[in-house]
Amino acid sequence: MINEPHQRKWYESTVGETRHIHYAIDVWDGQWLLIGACSWANINWVHRHAELGIYIGDDEWRGQGAGLKAMLELHRIAFDELNMLTVRLEVFAINPAVGFYEKFGYKLVGEYRNAYYYGGEFCNSVLMDMTVDEWHDRYTKAQLEVSE
Repeated sequence: MINEPHQRKWYESTVGETRHIHYAIDVWDGQWLLIGACSWANINWVHRHAELGIYIGDDEWRGQGAGLKAMLELHRIAFDELNMLTVRLEVFAINPAVGFYEKFGYKLVGEYRNAYYYGGEFCNSVLMDMTVDEWHDRYTKAQLEVSE
């Protein structure tokens, strides 16, 4: 179970850590609401790649554009500030988010078979990535400013 002592221990273990960067996803709805979290994990500063993690935990805000805005900002940071060459992700093959990631510009690069036990059965996971060149070809500065 996740509780305050566990969260505090986790947080303290991340202070000064350079392989992971965590962000909150919040929205203004008359007040600031925390609706999810996202991160760049397993950052390799030498080879310049990182792994995406994103989660919208509040069902009411799924499909409302907050995830897309977070993705745009995360990728702008990864490619334009952190100087990554490639970003990667792994997701259950049955997750509808696979289609979102493809639309966003990620390419399918592989699949792990029977990777995870979920919902009473083993399921595959897919591996996807995007390069800095693909990012810049797809998302110009003007497009990013419009999304804000």
